[in-house]
Amino acid sequence: MSGIPHSSQELGPVAQQLLAYLRDHPNEQFSVDQMAQQVGCTTEEAKTHLEALAYQGEIEKVRPDGGETVYTRPQQT
Repeated sequence: MSGIPHSSQELGPVAQQLLAYLRDHPNEQFSVDQMAQQVGCTTEEAKTHLEALAYQGEIEKVRPDGGETVYTRPQQT
């Protein structure tokens, strides 16, 4: 995907906030709306940055049982 940073060091402030929030809440699942509310950005901004983070492998994107897409960051061992 063009325009996607290659590493978390290249992330903008919103993406860094999203990643930090998910790091602080390992194994919890959040919707785009929930994440936007947590970091104080628009839903569209959150979706764009979450997709980029998932593409980079920083977080996981899941759609449990065909429901709403959620994002999570598994606890690192």
